[in-house]
Amino acid sequence: TVEVCAIEGRSIAAARREESSATMNPVITTTSKSGHKQMTVLGSGGSKDFYMTPQPGLWCSNQSEEVIQKLLAAYEKEPYPTPEQYEEIAKEVGAPGIHQVESFFKNMHVKKQDNYV
Repeated sequence: TVEVCAIEGRSIAAARREESSATMNPVITTTSKSGHKQMTVLGSGGSKDFYMTPQPGLWCSNQSEEVIQKLLAAYEKEPYPTPEQYEEIAKEVGAPGIHQVESFFKNMHVKKQDNYV
């Protein structure tokens, strides 16, 4: 199946080719033995569809050694805390919410399962 643009009924691939050529990116077009053409856009000025969106890092990876030590101590004390215990730990370490503490604990579970710690 071919995806079609809502504008002018062009295929998505054709629209992307036109967009990339409009941004003046170097383009390499290769043709297979069967006649199938493939376009490769070089450079950084292409469509946002070509590039991954950066994701923010884990909250705990940007914390001080003191906070990390508190989280590790809480993990050693109880690796599977209740939601109320998560709230208490979050207040103790100054986390914005319990989700940041939960993600730390989930990562510690994975490290433990992989014999990393």
